[in-house]
Amino acid sequence: DRRGIALDGHLKDDDVNLASSTMIAEGKSPSDAMGIVISYSLRVKLNCGTLGGELVTDVPFKLMHPAPGSQEMEKSKAMKKSKSIERSRYENSHYADDDDDNIVFEDFARLRLNEPDE
Repeated sequence: DRRGIALDGHLKDDDVNLASSTMIAEGKSPSDAMGIVISYSLRVKLNCGTLGGELVTDVPFKLMHPAPGSQEMEKSKAMKKSKSIERSRYENSHYADDDDDNIVFEDFARLRLNEPDE
């Protein structure tokens, strides 16, 4: 069981994403496909107070990119462009200097990469 984070790109890049799995065409065997299948697991903890205790569950999921040229791919490109515009508006606003409320995921990822293997 390997733990860690798989990325499409480098941590220092501005446009880095979690790595996605290779899509397999319908009707084809997964053993015939050449690619990578990456499974992620999200741990959710619910604290129900002193009487209820704590509820913990792991939610498994896989990320997949749509096929090139498909409608989903065009939608994702349009959304990425709009997010880029929103980000530039935010960076040019007076809120960009307020680092107290911003979560820095890159630091978390770097810490995870530097942890020793168990």
